Formats: sequence, C-alpha cells, structure tokens
Amino acid sequence: MTQLFIKALEAAVAGPAEKKQIQHDIISRDLAALERQLGVRYMIEGEDGKIGKARELLLTEGIESTTLIQTEINRTIMEGSEPVKCMRNAVPVFQMNGNTMQINIGETGTYAPIISEGAEIPINNQTYTARTWTAKKFGERPMITREMVNDSLFSVIELEVRKTGYRVENTLNQWMLSALIENAGNDHDIASGTGNDRGINAMLSARAANLTDGFVSDTIVIHPGCSALIYAGYVPSYNPEAQRYINTGILPTICGMKVLECSVAYSQTSAPFTATAAGYEWSPATADDLGALVFDSKACGGIGMREDTRVEQYTDPVRDLVGMSVTMRAACQYGVANSICRVTY
Repeated sequence: MTQLFIKALEAAVAGPAEKKQIQHDIISRDLAALERQLGVRYMIEGEDGKIGKARELLLTEGIESTTLIQTEINRTIMEGSEPVKCMRNAVPVFQMNGNTMQINIGETGTYAPIISEGAEIPINNQTYTARTWTAKKFGERPMITREMVNDSLFSVIELEVRKTGYRVENTLNQWMLSALIENAGNDHDIASGTGNDRGINAMLSARAANLTDGFVSDTIVIHPGCSALIYAGYVPSYNPEAQRYINTGILPTICGMKVLECSVAYSQTSAPFTATAAGYEWSPATADDLGALVFDSKACGGIGMREDTRVEQYTDPVRDLVGMSVTMRAACQYGVANSICRVTY
C-alpha cells in the first residue's frame, strides 16, 4: 500500500480543514514522489468524467470527487492477485462482447489423402463442434470502516484489499482448472511409478498421449505438491543449470512446455462451477489424485473475459463503511478433449 493511498483514505473521512491540509500534502509530497518513481504525470478522473493530471485536478476539486482513492485501491488489488495468476497465463483469453460467446472447435488430427497424378483433388471440411462460453460474475467487498482509517490500521486495510484481489483471481483459476480436469480426453496414470517416473518422465508420457492424438502440448500446470517430484530430476552434479532452478524456484520448460503452478482446491465437492466432478482431487498426495495437467493451449479451450477485475468505490453511512466492491465477469470452457491429458498419481 502506498503512502498516497493512506493519505487519500484519511482525506476521505477527514473534516473540511484537515482535508485541505491532507490534500496539500498529497499534491506537494506524495504525488511528486510517485511521479518521480513512474516517470510520468499521475493521471486520474475528475468530477466531469475527464481524465486529467492529478496535481491540477486536486487543486480545483475535492479528493472525494476524483478517482484517486479508487485508482490506488485498484493498484493494491492487482498486486494481491499477481502472485496467484496462473490459468490466464496458461490458456488463451478471449474478449467477450456479450454475456455468451460461441466458438467452433475443429476435429482432432487427421490426414490428407494420397492423390494420383492428374486425379481430382478431393474437397474435405472439418466436422465442427460448437462450444458456448457463458459469463458469470463473482467478487466480494473488503470491509473498511471509518474507525479503521481513523485508528490508522492501514496494514489491516492493505491485507483486506490485497486478499480480495487474491480471491477473485483464484476463483478464475479454480473454474478454468476444473473445466480442463473434467473434460480431459487423455489420462496418464503412473500407477506404481517411482523416482523420475513420477516427475519429468510422467510429463513426457502425458505429452506423448496428446501427440498421438495430433496435439503438440506446450503447457504444464502442476500442483505445488508435484513440483518436488519434478525438481528431483534436476541433479546439480550432472546438470549445471539445476542449482539455479533450485535457488530461484522457477522451473524451466520441459521439452518446450512451460510449467505453471496452481494451488487451488479441486475435488468432487469444491468445484462450484461444474455439474459433476470426475471423482478426482487436485493433489498428488494420495493414490488416484491429480498432480498435473499437460495440454496444447491452442486447442484446450480458454477464458472468455467479459469484464476483468473491476473496482467500484462506495460509502455506507448507515454502517459507517468506506469500501469498495471487487468483481469479475468471465467464462471458462474446454476445447478439444484429446488436447488435454491428466497426470494421475
């Protein structure tokens, strides 16, 4: 949370005289520091709805008539969601122009026929299957009371605001993950595999299953409990890069497939956006649980984004609240089933 955000919250609940002094401090000190850091003039929205330079707007308008507080809150929410961003980096994100969107899914891998010299070239069209993305809205309101601001409990406010961004992003992760798990056309069961059979080799076997069906996998999403099994394949004694992977905690690509971690809960009862789960749990801890998904991101489906993370500021004088609502409207849907392989432990 920036000092600018703290000052803006204080100004929102202050009296007229104190508000004027706080506003002067923001203009002379906090905005100047922020502009030096960003290298640009800080822009916000004024009472007339026009975007302008924060310094000039605050000289002519009260802080409550600008979007300064909302802008700073939005920054904090985005910071909270950043550490858990996974599925939006793993699958395509399509912009939705309405509540629903339909995309045609083509066939799995096929072959062109051999043509004799001088023979007619045959016409062939794919058999398409329509997939419908239907947007749902999810979000919540972090509670910020005037007492919290007056008592300078800004660390608590920051935790509440950051956690909201974290939760909204995790719901998107959970929905997309469940869509891929439940509709995967391939399943690599390592059964009694040990050692590397449970780590890198398991990912390569899942890649082979998709490739057999005509899809070149480019992405792996793993449960954090599976990362130790993959790291076991990087032994510094014969891999000079292995120590760097272990030190940084950033897994390299495996046969050209990028590796992402996702820790959301998934079980038969914890996936709220699906009808019936496949009976798996997203955890490699016990038998018959899932530890990874290996898929071709160009064919696996994706996220339909109707409205990305949105912040609306509000005041509630009855409950003495100064807060905001944080929402997202999105849809998650799978594509071609055989472009996705589950790794079952």
